[in-house]
Order: sequence, then C-alpha cells, then structure tokens
Amino acid sequence: MKDAKQEAESAAPREPRVPLRIAKTYCWCLLSDNEWRYLVAADEALPMRDRAICRLWPDFPATALTDHLASAIKADAALRSFDAAGESITWAVIDSGVQADHLHVGNAGAPLRHLLQSTEVAELHRSFINPVEGRNGVSIEASQPLADPAADPTMDPKARDQLIEQHRRCALTDDFGHG
Repeated sequence: MKDAKQEAESAAPREPRVPLRIAKTYCWCLLSDNEWRYLVAADEALPMRDRAICRLWPDFPATALTDHLASAIKADAALRSFDAAGESITWAVIDSGVQADHLHVGNAGAPLRHLLQSTEVAELHRSFINPVEGRNGVSIEASQPLADPAADPTMDPKARDQLIEQHRRCALTDDFGHG
C-alpha cells in the first residue's frame, strides 16, 4: 500500500506547468488535485530553509451572499451601538471587487480627491481574476490572470502603463454589486 507521498509522486505532472507571476511573491497556475499534492509533497521533503511553498489557495466556486452580509459581519450592530457609519476608513478587503464609481469611495470626476484613483494609490491596484473581455457582444474569460507589471524591469513604459490601466479597470469593477 502506498503512502501519501508515494501517491503524490506517482501523480507527478505529465506536462510542464509554467506559473504566472502575478505579484512579487504570488504565482498563479492551473493545477489538478494530484499535481498540487505532488508539489506540496516535494516541497515538504526539502530542508526547511529550502522550502518554497508558503500557502496554496484553492480556487473554489463562489456565489454572492450580499443579502445578509451586514448582519453576518456584525456591521449592523456596530452602526447601532457605536454610531459607526464607516467614515475615515481608507482601506478594506472586499471579496468580489471595488466599484470605483460607488459614492462611498469618492467622486470619479475628481481623481485627486477620490480614494481609489488618487495619485498615491492609482498604480497599486492589482486584479487577481481572469479578466473578461467583450468581443462582438460576447463575454470571453481570459485563460489566466493579468501579468505583474513589476515582473519585467525591461518592459516598455507604455506597455507597463497599459497593463497597470488594465489591472486598475479590472480591480475597480465589481460585477457582483457589493460596491
């Protein structure tokens, strides 16, 4: 009977996988269950100083649950108890995206006063989803996330600016309506 490591080794990937670097310390790659198990087992066999995998995040199917979100995170209780309406919050993690034209993040027509489009943060937005493009009225999902604009220091500045703009456009659009 094989142990978990032997099973993982026998399930080694048959074709080479090239991960896409999407940020300084994050890579994206489509792997089967057997392939990621193989990678984890191979990494665990190395001495601690040589290990490379810190965490794997599975890409589970997601559904929007906005109808009970405020009560689920106790935002309604904070609002009633502390009169906490969210003023002066300048950063948040939002699961499905941020809608740049939402009234809570500022006036999109005044970029210098807009929380998400001001010059201090305009180039920091990154999208980790596969962007959806419209072609002839049909939405087509890209096969992988956008590349990291900082990955290639020799990248043409105009191409880098276009890639950052594409990241910003994807990151500042919320198709699920959370805002």
